[in-house]
Amino acid sequence: MSTVLAIVGTTAITYTTSGARTASRSTADQKAYALAEAGVNDAMAVLSLPSNNALDPYLLPTQTVTYDGGTVTYAGTLDLGTGTWTITATGAMRNPTGPHTSPVQRTLGVNVGVDPSYSQPLNNMAWNYIWAKATGSTCDMTIGQSVNVATPLYVEGNLCLQNSATISSGPLVVKGALSMNQKGNGVGQPSNPINEAHVGGACQYWNKSADYPCKGNQGSLYVSGTILIKNTKLCAAADGSGNCDPTQWDPNSRLLVLVADGKGGQVPASDSIQLVSGVFQGALYGTNAIENDTTSSVIGPMIASTVILGQSVTTSFPAIRIVPVGMPALQNTIYAQPRAPTGYTG
Repeated sequence: MSTVLAIVGTTAITYTTSGARTASRSTADQKAYALAEAGVNDAMAVLSLPSNNALDPYLLPTQTVTYDGGTVTYAGTLDLGTGTWTITATGAMRNPTGPHTSPVQRTLGVNVGVDPSYSQPLNNMAWNYIWAKATGSTCDMTIGQSVNVATPLYVEGNLCLQNSATISSGPLVVKGALSMNQKGNGVGQPSNPINEAHVGGACQYWNKSADYPCKGNQGSLYVSGTILIKNTKLCAAADGSGNCDPTQWDPNSRLLVLVADGKGGQVPASDSIQLVSGVFQGALYGTNAIENDTTSSVIGPMIASTVILGQSVTTSFPAIRIVPVGMPALQNTIYAQPRAPTGYTG
């Protein structure tokens, strides 16, 4: 009797182990199929990419992609006569039934027809620009005479304006340096500024020193005309409400200097810079007057022929010890002075 019970027990254990292996094999089979589906999706993504020509027969070579837990190998062949892709993807998973068993594989195949397009959608905005691709020269693109550029301009290298050439409309993108060699050159006008400008390297106007206003956290921006800051905030450090925060601002590591040489036009006749209900956190330099009107706030130094502080003006800022390259030099220089020594030991 005991022998019979032992046989029954062994049979039950065998059945249980076999059932577990079958369940594990079924799970691996489902995962392998999911991998095959992922391979088909990858191939479809390649065909659907706007920059690809789906009628290129070399677009889907055999390739293997590793995913978590397995791999998928997919490829595609194109029938040029019918314009149909045949895509095959094989997902492979480790076989859970034993260490020496073959991987669990599932293969999925699909056919994908391609409709030729006789008009190509615009995949990038290059055709909306004047685009100069050359780099490596002092002036990779030169605009001279009395040329006025009123279209978007993209220059991969350095841009030079000569004679009385101007740029009156944006966007302007210069990945190198922008040089305006004559006083008649300009980018935008005081009454009609361009909407957008990006300069990756130095900016140089007429016989002034080159400056790097878009590099690092400090810089000086020179304009031959005037500057109007109206109903807006330009902060070096802002709080959670979007207001300029002097307590979080270190002007010795983050300082923008605006320098204006002109007067009148968009601002009063005797002004180089005017603020109207505006906030600026940085330094201002005007050849003529700087005028703060109507609840304006300049958080930083101001140097001009005269500074007009009107109504509710705020002018508090931290001490400045380090200034950006290109900041205007002053005849009456004030040098830093050491404090008396303290904290003696020994």
